Amino acid sequence: MVHKITHVLFDLDGTLVNTIDLLIDLLREYAESQGRTLTKDIEREVANISNPEIFFNKYFDSIEIPSGQKDRQVLRHHILQSMYTKKFKLIPGVERLVKHLHQHGIHMAIATGNSSTHLGRVGEHVGPFLTGGLYFSHAVAATDDPEVIHLKPHPDVYYVCAQRFATPPESYDNILIVEDSLSGITGAVASGMKTLLINDRKLCTYDMI
Repeated sequence: MVHKITHVLFDLDGTLVNTIDLLIDLLREYAESQGRTLTKDIEREVANISNPEIFFNKYFDSIEIPSGQKDRQVLRHHILQSMYTKKFKLIPGVERLVKHLHQHGIHMAIATGNSSTHLGRVGEHVGPFLTGGLYFSHAVAATDDPEVIHLKPHPDVYYVCAQRFATPPESYDNILIVEDSLSGITGAVASGMKTLLINDRKLCTYDMI
């Protein structure tokens, strides 16, 4: 039996907006300023961050930054805030896809593994396309949403997001999740909903398969 897609859940970072590429560039720039290089392993992990503190400690270890906790926290905050000064862009093809779905009456929402603060900052850059309510009826930010117990790669954020549609889907078979990361698509598959992976980066190494 073929189930019609009536609802689509979009990830935010790397799927709708180029924040992943911006952060990778900032991490590379800082590493080079310290006479180091951004490793491929760290670069691959950027799209799959679930715990920023753990990720940044691995990053700082990789470029041999001393492990003083306060100094690392300040530096992490500086790098993340620097991202919001960059030029945010929609991922190529996103605007066309979203408008096409909207024209065909498909309900859409954003299910991000990030925070509501980050979602708001991104919205300031990208404008009403994301936050105006025309295309996306709502957004769930997993990091600080009280109903999301487990972060990606768990499927919680997708369940919560699906339940908040004013016009709910008939079943999970009618929902498509669009993701760009390994952690995101893992959670999407676990949700039992339809999935679509959009990614031009290498997600894993052979020893992970």
